[in-house]
Amino acid sequence: ALAGAAAATGVAVAMADAQAPAATPSDASGEQASALQQLHEWLQSQGADVSKVQAKPSQAGPGAGLGLFATAPASAPRPGTPWWSWLWPRRGAPALPEPVTLASFPLAAAITLRTACSDPQLGEQFSWMVDKQLLDERTAVMVYLLIEKLRGDKSRFAPWIRTLPRSFDVPITFAPTDLAELRGTALQGAAAAVTRRLRDTWSRLEAPLRNLTRELGLPAPTWEDWLWAYCVFWSRGQSLPVPESGSASSALIGHSSGNGSDKIPIQILEGLVPGLDFCNHRHSPQPQCWWEVVVPERPKTAAPTCPVKDGPMVRLQLHAGGTARAGDELYISYGDKSNEELLMLYGFALEKNPHDHLMLFCPLPPQAEWDDVMYARIELLQAYGLRPQFFLPHPDQVAAPAAGKPVKGAAAAGKKKGSSAAAPSPAAAVGEGGAAAADDTTPPLVLPGEVLDTLEVFVLNFQELSVRSKTLQAKMEERRAARAAGTPLEAVTQHSPVLDLASLRSRYPGMGLAELRHSLQSMGLRMATITTFIRLLELKVVDLEGSEGTGSLEADEELLRSLDQATSAPLLAAPSGAPAAAATQQREEQQQRQRRLRAALVYRMGQKQLARAWLVRAKAELRGLMAVMREMQARQEALERAGQQ
Repeated sequence: ALAGAAAATGVAVAMADAQAPAATPSDASGEQASALQQLHEWLQSQGADVSKVQAKPSQAGPGAGLGLFATAPASAPRPGTPWWSWLWPRRGAPALPEPVTLASFPLAAAITLRTACSDPQLGEQFSWMVDKQLLDERTAVMVYLLIEKLRGDKSRFAPWIRTLPRSFDVPITFAPTDLAELRGTALQGAAAAVTRRLRDTWSRLEAPLRNLTRELGLPAPTWEDWLWAYCVFWSRGQSLPVPESGSASSALIGHSSGNGSDKIPIQILEGLVPGLDFCNHRHSPQPQCWWEVVVPERPKTAAPTCPVKDGPMVRLQLHAGGTARAGDELYISYGDKSNEELLMLYGFALEKNPHDHLMLFCPLPPQAEWDDVMYARIELLQAYGLRPQFFLPHPDQVAAPAAGKPVKGAAAAGKKKGSSAAAPSPAAAVGEGGAAAADDTTPPLVLPGEVLDTLEVFVLNFQELSVRSKTLQAKMEERRAARAAGTPLEAVTQHSPVLDLASLRSRYPGMGLAELRHSLQSMGLRMATITTFIRLLELKVVDLEGSEGTGSLEADEELLRSLDQATSAPLLAAPSGAPAAAATQQREEQQQRQRRLRAALVYRMGQKQLARAWLVRAKAELRGLMAVMREMQARQEALERAGQQ
């Protein structure tokens, strides 16, 4: 939850790093400028310090909405000792410089469960529903936001709500034609599943909310209102780590230090922070800003119940060594998110996203058809803490277990324009006649440990599954006993040791017969594992690029180029005599279709590239493994014949 605190921050439809021409932030329309001025004044009235920032149309790209901009230059010193310190040496370690704060927003002005439960009209109802577990914390925040929207100008948050987007580019809001652009991807099924869950929740909430709004004299809420509140929360919400006193970063350092006396209690609040939520995401170059919750220090002599003068603040701060010029848009990071997460939550996808991943499922028969072996597989998976699915980053980013860093040469191969390792042709990826089209320059296959564990569970026979289960149970008992005795043990290694084919090829001529047999048995398991992996990848490639998918990667690349050219060209003019409002709506709908198509293209292209890259390496690995096994089997047969003579 703490790791997700910074990751969940941001605006719904930021298009950071977009290749399309950037929007000009300087001039908002008269109506929008008035709304932004009212927002600025409202934030100040709530106790926010926004003297150094201003909300304006974002530069992040089409569809990015509003962003937060610096109105004055600022810079933060780099950590460390200044160059002149040798002239005036000080005793002890240098103190860390105070973070440079660009803006601060009171936690009391955020929409959280605390806000809902302290509402003069609704507080008792919210407290009762949460106590009875009818609402969880996040749903309570969404429901309260929905009610504040229905309150209109009477809402305490009206100036902020008026500046929020009315539509979103996330898949759960896609029209069927837009959703068809995600065929064959994991996101297609995820969007359908989330929509079903949302409708189930709405069917449970609709009647009570209608009764509640009737009592308040408000309009009846609709499905569209509920969907809007959901999208606002997930695209702009934060998990706020609130320490008992001091800054959240200092409190987290105390928790990680292992010193019990330094640990400051931290409470995680889910909520929306008006003002901070206008900060957009940027991956490259690094964002200038980050945020944290700061609670005024309580005097040591004060009683625990003694109130502090000022309440908790959410501060927007410059990173150490960061600078911001007047007029610069201020960016934060949503975290190391894949395009799947970015598109699902925020409505955009990044080209060449280093955090992208490919999700693979291990197909399971209906539970009614499970036999003892399948039950044993599932039980072992659960004992490992795994599921019959896994996530694959780009193969260049998987660290070799022995070296602890990416395989030498892998990153270079992946960066070459047109490299077969980065984006091989369909024939190279899927293979013709079962042969891989990779050459000897293909980097070695290194599977993440949890992927190897999952795959091996599905190729072990019943006896091997039983042995693994008993071994794991014994190791867990040892760890429990060691933990009780206060003697830590190393982490349990679940998967088989990595097989280095080059090392095996050089060592097997000196192996005895028993060692050869053992090595061949291990290699047989690895061959079955890689074969299963290849089959899953081939099915994924067919899902993505086959007749039920969205076509080849090359076709997507051409479509993206055409779309970018069309986006840079002037939009189609409305028919002469058409009303201005209708023309504006038509233009906005055309822009929205282009944004959604582009985001879907960038996302699904990344999925196809990952599937192809892994498939090429897996097939090359299998070919090399089979070649070494043939040589070792020949050596084994020679030794057996020699022993019989």
